Amino acid sequence: MNANVTNLVLYDHLAAWMLLGVLALVLLLVFVFAAFVLHLARRRRMEGSALLQRPPENRFGGMQLARRTDMELPSRWLAIRSTSPETVEKALHLANPIPCPLADGLTSAGELELFVSPPIRGWIIVTGSEVPDPADDVDACFLWLRELSQQLGEVQFFAANRALSHHAWARLLSGEVFRAYAWADETLWTQGELTRAELDLGLICTEYGEGRPNALTGGNDHRFANVEKVPLLAARWSIDPASIDLGRHWPRPGIAGQFSPH
Repeated sequence: MNANVTNLVLYDHLAAWMLLGVLALVLLLVFVFAAFVLHLARRRRMEGSALLQRPPENRFGGMQLARRTDMELPSRWLAIRSTSPETVEKALHLANPIPCPLADGLTSAGELELFVSPPIRGWIIVTGSEVPDPADDVDACFLWLRELSQQLGEVQFFAANRALSHHAWARLLSGEVFRAYAWADETLWTQGELTRAELDLGLICTEYGEGRPNALTGGNDHRFANVEKVPLLAARWSIDPASIDLGRHWPRPGIAGQFSPH
């Protein structure tokens, strides 16, 4: 009898410990699951924040760096597919060339006549006050770009004047115009078919003589939005100057000089 009682007591104790063990295991699993859910939620928040801060993708040149302020964006620039600043300098007939840091060349574009950047992801940027403005003389701009392209191959031109809403872009290959558009109160130059990048960005390009926007209501005209999209088009075709990281160390400077007619 005593043995049976002892066995029952031991069985009860064992059952109690087993129950406590199962309960502890359940609590542990609940804790682990809760910790996993919290970790997953935190990770998703971090990924969402990183996605919002992620620089735009450039289909031709990979990931763009974060853009600087628009105030530092040159109003006119070239993107030339080349790795030789000296070749570009020669084609531009640059007079009195001197070394110039990239940061000074891109942020002081209005003060320099011409600035030739070092190679940046396979492209050379040219800025400066002597880069032609289609609004002044579109024919002179075309002839200048064609001559450069005949010597250098692929030459791209961009212009964005926020004050006047004038804008232009052109892409030339070995002297031939692949695509060009310039607008300054009216369409000055349109050549070639709309590119995929232009269509994707929703750029509005009018034909010659196709109505001018009213000066009082032009702010609502979609053509004025083109100005803000010029850097985006540059990023799709080649490189957006405002995305260039001026804070990093560049192994070689650019070249600044004066315009030399020939």
